[in-house]
Amino acid sequence: RMGDPPSTALADTFARAGFRMGRLKTGTPPRLRASSIEYDACAVQYGDDPPKPFSFLNSTVRIGQQMTCWSTRTNQRTHDLVSK
Repeated sequence: RMGDPPSTALADTFARAGFRMGRLKTGTPPRLRASSIEYDACAVQYGDDPPKPFSFLNSTVRIGQQMTCWSTRTNQRTHDLVSK
C-alpha cells in the first residue's frame, strides 16, 4: 500500500528458506467512469464483516469505511476488441 514500508523482512525470510526472489509486474487496472457502468449487470462483492486480518500475528484490522466492489466478466468479442 502507498506509504507503507516495504516488506523486506518477509522477503529476507523467504530468501533464507531457499526461495528464489524476483519481482512481478502487478499492473494497475484501467480507471472507468462510474456513470458508464451498468451496475445492475454486475455481481456485488461486499467486504468482510467483520474484516479479517491477513496475518495470524494480528487479531484485529484497523480500516476506515469499506467500499463496495462489483465484478463482471468479459467474452471473446470484448477480448478481441481490447487486443487491437
